[in-house]
Amino acid sequence: MIRLTDPVPADGRKVPGGWWPPLMLEPGWVSDHHEEFDVFHIHFGFDAIGAEQLQDVVAELAEHDKPLVYTVHDLRNPHHPTPR
Repeated sequence: MIRLTDPVPADGRKVPGGWWPPLMLEPGWVSDHHEEFDVFHIHFGFDAIGAEQLQDVVAELAEHDKPLVYTVHDLRNPHHPTPR
């Protein structure tokens, strides 16, 4: 198994603790990189984008026949100040 490196945003959108919204969720990333991965895995970060953009990512995955794996843990996101 090869894990792709997490690309650092060119615009420096890092937040304290070294986290930033994953570039893999940006429009077009899946289409541009679909030959580089077998499985698309998410567990955090998708909450930083809107539902429509996430639907677009899922559509791109389907277009390139790439499975989506969603890991559920920490039912409360530690990046949010409250569970709401």
